[in-house]
Amino acid sequence: MKKFVTTILFSLLVLGITQTTSANEVSEQEDFEAMKKAFATTKLTMDAENPETVEEKIYDENGEYVGTMGMEFVEFTPDGLYHPEIGTRGTLSTGTNKIKVYWYSVLTNYHFYADIKKGTGITDTITRVYDEWFLISPPLSFTSDSLQILRSTNSVTTPAEARYTINYSTAFGGSTKMWIYITAGKGLYQTGHN
Repeated sequence: MKKFVTTILFSLLVLGITQTTSANEVSEQEDFEAMKKAFATTKLTMDAENPETVEEKIYDENGEYVGTMGMEFVEFTPDGLYHPEIGTRGTLSTGTNKIKVYWYSVLTNYHFYADIKKGTGITDTITRVYDEWFLISPPLSFTSDSLQILRSTNSVTTPAEARYTINYSTAFGGSTKMWIYITAGKGLYQTGHN
């Protein structure tokens, strides 16, 4: 009888843990999907002539905070052909802007830096992307990442573009790929998320 009662109690305990775990996994999957949907529609723009940090808190359709996306102006390096006023971040001529592109949330945090050469007229060139960084929380697991320049120089119709992509596997089975990007063209920088 004692063995029978112990078996029943153990079965109830396992059943309770299993149901709690399943409910948590469903909730985490829903949170992850809401986060992806919310930031897929957000884009931020920075003026290359007067670069200032742009940042936006992103909320899902229920008004729940899911993360913060942004671009931060880090520094300007003149190219030596023209000497802008020293000590101001005002109007820039030719040279290179260093921009940090980032996404921070509960599940995923990542950023990278891009050097964008601002030429004369409407020409912008992404010369280098580097110092990518990430932090991933369960239920996600890191699989791989890549940082690449997709188009180095803008054309009349298409901006230069760089992208930091992270591939994840999820605790609920399956995998996904998310990225943040920066585009540069016609004196504007833009960032967004897939």
